[in-house]
Amino acid sequence: MIGLTLESTLALAAWALVCLVGPFLCLLVHELAHALVGRLCGFGVIEVQFGSGPAWWARWFGRIRITFHNWPTHGHVLALYRGEHWLRTRIALFALAGPVSNLALFAAAWAWFAVAEHPWQLVAFFCLVQTGWITAWSFVPRTLRNGAQSDLQIVLAVARLDPSAVPSMVAHYGVLAAHHECQRAFELGRLDVAEGVLAAHRADPVHVGWTGSMAILLALSRGDPERALAELDRGQAALRAVMNPPAESAAASRERWLEWEINRAFVMAAIGTEEATAAAMRLVSSWPSARHARGESVVAAQRTRGLVLLRRGSVGHAIVCLRAAVRGHEPHWLRALGMAHLAEAFVHTRHFDEAARWARKARRLDPTGPLLPLFLRPVEAALAERRAPAMPIR
Repeated sequence: MIGLTLESTLALAAWALVCLVGPFLCLLVHELAHALVGRLCGFGVIEVQFGSGPAWWARWFGRIRITFHNWPTHGHVLALYRGEHWLRTRIALFALAGPVSNLALFAAAWAWFAVAEHPWQLVAFFCLVQTGWITAWSFVPRTLRNGAQSDLQIVLAVARLDPSAVPSMVAHYGVLAAHHECQRAFELGRLDVAEGVLAAHRADPVHVGWTGSMAILLALSRGDPERALAELDRGQAALRAVMNPPAESAAASRERWLEWEINRAFVMAAIGTEEATAAAMRLVSSWPSARHARGESVVAAQRTRGLVLLRRGSVGHAIVCLRAAVRGHEPHWLRALGMAHLAEAFVHTRHFDEAARWARKARRLDPTGPLLPLFLRPVEAALAERRAPAMPIR
């Protein structure tokens, strides 16, 4: 009787554990299958993301960045395509690896259910149902919340792909690989390496898409916002020259222009003078307001709006914007910057414990980024003295 009760208790605990971690385990297997098959197919796997929503953990393992997000709804594996030989077949295998891995989990759950006895049969049945609907959902040709294609949509697109388009797909490998190498060195705090990669590709017009943004980030990381502003002015001229090309929609052009304005407002706020802050405020006031940030550009706009409002002395409004931003989806090092701004806002309101909590979360999320210490250093100094710095009078 005691043995039966113990076994029932263990089965109940296993059922609760499956409820909690089952979806994330299926997602883990799904994305790892994509990454493994991508490597076997000769692709350069550079990022594996588990989950959606705000990032809470990110680290580099070799040349691959692993990121965990809050909600186990979907993830993605970013790979660089290499080699034209059998490329369409390799892409299809890469895309199908995730759903097939979920199908294998469903088969394992079915086999367990077939041999399980009471009380474990109920747990096996729940595993069977859970893996069943996750497997079915992974084969549905849907569009993900972030606008990306699902695995089956990629397979269908590859089946319709014109073979003449394959060389152009492979041609982007060099550009993406160089960008990834520079971004990786920047996120790991190896600024000399990042600047070397940038200098090697800066004069090549093929790489103009990423070299400008990386030059701005490196200038800010070196504590030279004036040079970052000059890089922004240089990029503005290039942006005006390519606005509304025939292949680009008006909405895409507005998106690119908003990104430029976000970057400029951020740099002006980093400069911090009254004149620069006023110029940043003029940019911010023209953006559409969004209390519930979703897309990455909207989240970045909310974060930058919060920083500018903080520099202007509107701490309450800044906290509202920054809280919305840190609940949104954007790269982990940018979310850590939002946490640093939020910590600064709470220092100004003299909520030091709350400020210390956000500062610790920012450090845990981005322990190697070179940009975060520039914003956290004055916050941590104020926390050490438990004294709020003087706010500008507006």
